[in-house]
Amino acid sequence: MLCWVPMGQEKLSGDYSIIKEQVNPGATDVSSAVLKMKNEGVDVIIAASIQATFPTIVKELINQGLDKPVFTTYVNADAATIANFAADYTSLSNKFPIYSNSWLSLDNEDELQAFIDGITEYGEPDYAGNAYAMAGWIAGHFMVEGLKRTAEEGLTWENFMKAMEDEFKIPMGGTVDFRDGNRIGTQSMALLKVSQDASTWEVVKPMENLNDILSRVE
Repeated sequence: MLCWVPMGQEKLSGDYSIIKEQVNPGATDVSSAVLKMKNEGVDVIIAASIQATFPTIVKELINQGLDKPVFTTYVNADAATIANFAADYTSLSNKFPIYSNSWLSLDNEDELQAFIDGITEYGEPDYAGNAYAMAGWIAGHFMVEGLKRTAEEGLTWENFMKAMEDEFKIPMGGTVDFRDGNRIGTQSMALLKVSQDASTWEVVKPMENLNDILSRVE
């Protein structure tokens, strides 16, 4: 689903309209959707799409000369996604910004290096820049951390569940708190931006609690 949001102020209040166009996952031709957005004269593009589709969208925006800011979802926030449109993007003299939210932030060098070392030791160094590999690494971290927290009382199913009802630091991320029955998952996000040379995602806004972010847009 692609959404284009024309707006003339910092917050979504007052007069604005939303133009929506749907494209199929993995679509190889999104020209008609982009053309409609161009004809509507939008100011901002929200590309809510999977990794297979997002590079196609970016390349078609470049092809049609639509240089508006683009926001996408965290699933696209890895180097492999950028590589699929890097050549087209770097050829632009006036580059439009491409942003992504992210529940991870790679500015913590120690935590990032721990992941790289771990995935390399596991025998998969090519996955060091892969967002899904990072997610799997973090899931494994939580599993191991829960097991560690049962050491004093002994490992039973009940003790493990009790140990998980706590606050955890997310490697390369913020924190997640499962106490009091909370099951809302990620509670912090960062804002990233494609670098000028299209080699990586750069941190624009560091990791911040979602409640603090939402308080500024209410």
